[in-house]
Amino acid sequence: MDKLTKFVKEQSLQRSERSARVEEQVQWLIDLGSRGEKTAADFGLASNVANLARDHNEEVAAAAIRALGDFGKEGAKHMSAVASGLNRSGEVCVAAATALAQFGPAALPYSEQLATCLHRPSDEASKAAVLAALGALRATQHSNVLVEFLEDKSMAVAAAAFQTPWE
Repeated sequence: MDKLTKFVKEQSLQRSERSARVEEQVQWLIDLGSRGEKTAADFGLASNVANLARDHNEEVAAAAIRALGDFGKEGAKHMSAVASGLNRSGEVCVAAATALAQFGPAALPYSEQLATCLHRPSDEASKAAVLAALGALRATQHSNVLVEFLEDKSMAVAAAAFQTPWE
């Protein structure tokens, strides 16, 4: 690892650790995620971000999970941390479902956990994100679940079910 890479990694870790303000942590995670897979790989950031995916603060956890999704293959190495967000608040669940969708068929082992999310009380955004994720994963074994939501009382959920790309 060259000196610049080491310096940037150390600065990022120090910033994360000393940032007491939630807004700063969330913005830092958004910035990291926007830099994508190459930056995550070059600086070895995905493991540290995965730790924040389990943060007790819902905003921080959601931002970390979104960043992991934006990290592509580097983020996919931490799918279990991402999937853990499916059992949290609506904001974190949406982030987790969206990140799993970004990982594509590689996240298929989490399709059962996604499908289970649809049958517990949750908001429209969570259900719509989960339906979209099941489609992105090509989880055809759950097509019966999709059919259930085509006539959902929520237009957002029904639209997500209708737009899910099943083959």
